[in-house]
Amino acid sequence: MLEKIIIKNINSIDVCEIDFKSGNYKFLNENLFDNLINPVVIYGRNGSGKTAVMNAMS
Repeated sequence: MLEKIIIKNINSIDVCEIDFKSGNYKFLNENLFDNLINPVVIYGRNGSGKTAVMNAMS
């Protein structure tokens, strides 16, 4: 299971670092298929930046 990710140049943010464990996110490896990402792979409350993270990863 993915525990941490660092993304550079996400929208207007210079660097975005997400610790999935401390943020109560769940990112399951079985939701990744080659270069395709299931759109419902990160669970979190509204406004937490899930869409921006998935767009940066895809």
